[in-house]
Amino acid sequence: MHHSKKVLTFAFEFEFFDYKQLTKFFIMMKRMYLMKGMAALAFGLVAVSCNKSDIFNPYAQQEKNQQESETAFAKNVMAGQAIDANQTWSTANAMEVSVTPSATGTLKIYTANPIGNVVAPLYTANVTAGAQTTFTVTKPADAEKLYAAVMDKNNMILDMLTFNASGSKVDVDMSMPEISSRRAVSRRSMPEQPSFRDGNDKKPVMPTIYKNTLADAKTAGATAISDGIQQGGVYYMTPGMSAPDIQNTSLTIYFDGDFTNNAVSSLYNYQNDNGTTYCVTKGSKLKITAGIRNNLKIYLAPEAELDITSINGDLTMQNGGDKTAIYMSAGSKLKVNSLIFYHGTILNEGGTITANKLKITDGALLYNNGTVDLKNVSGDGKLDLYNTNAEFVNNNTLLAKSVSLAAGSKFLNTVNGEVTVSGATDVYNESDCWMNNGLYTTGTFKCWDTKKVYNNCRLTVTGKFTMNGSDSNFILNGEASLICDSFDWNSDNAFWLGGGSLVKVAKELKSNNGNDGERGFFQFGDEYAVISAASVTTDYPNSQWRARYSGKIYVDCSNHFDFVSMNDTQKNIYIGEGVVFSTQQNAAPVNWAESKCRPAYNYKKPDPDPVMYYYYAFEDLGTTNDFDFNDVVIRVSAPNNGTSTVQLMCAGGTMSTKVTYGERILCNEVHAAFGVDNIKDMINTGAGSEKTFPVTLGTIENLTADTDMSRLPFGITCQGNDGQVFRVENSVENHGKAPLVIVVNGYPSGDNAGKWFWSREYINIVNPYEQFGAWGANVQSNANWYLNYTERKDGKVILYKW
Repeated sequence: MHHSKKVLTFAFEFEFFDYKQLTKFFIMMKRMYLMKGMAALAFGLVAVSCNKSDIFNPYAQQEKNQQESETAFAKNVMAGQAIDANQTWSTANAMEVSVTPSATGTLKIYTANPIGNVVAPLYTANVTAGAQTTFTVTKPADAEKLYAAVMDKNNMILDMLTFNASGSKVDVDMSMPEISSRRAVSRRSMPEQPSFRDGNDKKPVMPTIYKNTLADAKTAGATAISDGIQQGGVYYMTPGMSAPDIQNTSLTIYFDGDFTNNAVSSLYNYQNDNGTTYCVTKGSKLKITAGIRNNLKIYLAPEAELDITSINGDLTMQNGGDKTAIYMSAGSKLKVNSLIFYHGTILNEGGTITANKLKITDGALLYNNGTVDLKNVSGDGKLDLYNTNAEFVNNNTLLAKSVSLAAGSKFLNTVNGEVTVSGATDVYNESDCWMNNGLYTTGTFKCWDTKKVYNNCRLTVTGKFTMNGSDSNFILNGEASLICDSFDWNSDNAFWLGGGSLVKVAKELKSNNGNDGERGFFQFGDEYAVISAASVTTDYPNSQWRARYSGKIYVDCSNHFDFVSMNDTQKNIYIGEGVVFSTQQNAAPVNWAESKCRPAYNYKKPDPDPVMYYYYAFEDLGTTNDFDFNDVVIRVSAPNNGTSTVQLMCAGGTMSTKVTYGERILCNEVHAAFGVDNIKDMINTGAGSEKTFPVTLGTIENLTADTDMSRLPFGITCQGNDGQVFRVENSVENHGKAPLVIVVNGYPSGDNAGKWFWSREYINIVNPYEQFGAWGANVQSNANWYLNYTERKDGKVILYKW
């Protein structure tokens, strides 16, 4: 067909300069396709036929193609279903949001909690604390809630709040309510750490009056016990000697030799007397089978051994201040089944105590500078500290199956101490004092109504750490650490974090702390503390103050329960000044080398947020039975301080095509933009060339706060065979009708956040996206149809990674 130069010149002038005026000229013609409105998705059309008979109807060819396309769409896409009259062919809709931020920084609006999730923000803008800002968020149509987060320059969260996204307008007040519990936080002070036995401080003194060898004892006046005894005498006994009746007699007896085969059974009674001392000489072994005297002192010389395991039940040593004592020299051994020790002192200076159970009570002290082994035994292996001033000081090695403190007892693991408990450590009431200055490892650890629990070095809990009861305190001093598998916080308790301290939870930190204003995590000191957990959860997400963070704390986790507001004066979480949340675990901005008291922590800079894009996918009417929506696909980024970037993704059409934004030409020819001269070459649709994409077409700046990102005036203008001109643009005409352009928001979150995958060439959109037609028939259903390919490997969509 012959084309006159005049007609073609007129067509291009009309297309880019005068098409609006020409539209007015033809307003009375049989149908109008080009509209100025932008409230919904549709298409406008301009066509100039090369047939002279159609010269006065520039829409003739496009109108014909449009009618054919509508018929084919009804059959091949909608499968006979009627199109919903409210269908705008956008997966996103607009919502007006007014935010009053609690901190100055960068405000981002997300579709999912940014802590632990890869989420593409829907809106980004700089904000000032206390200054309300109002804007439009273009969100996925099925989003029921959104997340407002204020970030610092390192992409750490200064505050966050979850809000309802089901309406068209919402106010989000992120400021903390001014209530009494908030004021109480500032008044609270950390309990003062008491002075306690530490290293050699107040350490019991090893007596020097006892002799280590029989020769020395004889030199000091000891005589054979078989020669007769008298009150206060000093005697020695060797295997084979008969033991006289020493009832109610106070004396000192040296045992020299091996008494394991010739066990002593008669040197005991349960009467009070003025005190007796058993001295087992160096290298000697004494086995007692029937009992132990009251008011008894035992001295074990170096490498000596006392075996009392044959006595069944509890062996009680009691009655009398300094009259009851056990002194153990280096290399000595004390073996006992179940020992209950009252009032007196056990000093282990380098020996080993092996017991199935050991109870220290009523003012008794066990100072261990050797080994206490309650773990490698057949019994319950419990260290039981009970009653006022019952005290255990570990300055070396403690092994146990369980440790229990109650009724005002005291436990200290010194800077030299190392404790390994395979089972539970329980601290039961406010009078108890548990302090760790060294290394303490336990299966579980529980604080019940405690006031004085201090961890000044490294506490490792292989199972669960629990705070329970009412008004408990746990103090983690600076540069110390609590490392546990899981953390349960029940009732109203306070956990104090010194500067540089680390709480590291491998799995779940469950915060069911109550709503008392003086309970929660409190930091003290100049340096930041770190709470690092795989997840922070609660059983009561809609109750007041289920977690409280006050002071310089990095809350470092891969999952945190949503921050919500119940009403104007109540939130489920308190965030004090200085608190910062990372978006993924191990991202708190600190670098700590490994030390005795704290494991290494070397932060990894969090990954930047992916970009949310809105995809405009066009059909160009080059064919009328093709609904792959890939003739042109462009995407526009979510606004960042009023600016968005426009990118070209593919060109599946075979006509020369321009991309416009309103009256602005963004791209003169889409094939050329990819570096391809042949307009017949389909690009990035699986049926032609594969070219690097995206290709940036430019930016849209100074977007107003009320901009709806799914209603932008993008369009394409195509010149087909024989000079036909087709125009498709974003306008209001096509509500409830077959579309030539659809708008799809990218995946809200996950590995594909921000992306959408268009159909391959000749693949009807309902083939990879089966719910598209159902969504077209009912805009309220299947709104997330664009997610349904789910790692599809069948090649029906174009998969890409950027």
